[in-house]
Amino acid sequence: MVQETRQPVILASSSLSRAKVLRSAGLKFDIIPAKVDEDGVKTTLRAEGASAAQCAETLAELKAVKVSQSHPRALIVGADQMLECNGRWFDKPTSMEGVKTHLLSLRGQTHTLATSVVVALNGSRIWHHNAGPSLSMRNFTTNFLDEYISEVGEVELS
Repeated sequence: MVQETRQPVILASSSLSRAKVLRSAGLKFDIIPAKVDEDGVKTTLRAEGASAAQCAETLAELKAVKVSQSHPRALIVGADQMLECNGRWFDKPTSMEGVKTHLLSLRGQTHTLATSVVVALNGSRIWHHNAGPSLSMRNFTTNFLDEYISEVGEVELS
């Protein structure tokens, strides 16, 4: 069942997985990706000593507020995630080789997935939620990883 709201809902992201979550929740929404210089924001925040959680929240808010400024009557959903392990921030891999490199770096380690969702209305943040689960990855062999990647095949990287 698709849930209609009194106000339009817009997802400020081109992420297929975020759109899938909203659809699974039964929401009717439009997609308008926010044009935010994520790499520049990450570089600045990292230099200022921000945490991955602070970076995720800042990016989610920037996305939501930016789209909200041109769609003031709509509820704008902005979201971001930052993976951090041993002080290193991991960007989303852009290739299967990148997936393998990330998984090799994370094996046997505990990492945090800082997640933030912000809703904006009339150009201002009106709601947010942050979560930061810690996840432990088992210490698998390189052979296991190669077999796993071969079995899973090309994954959605957006």
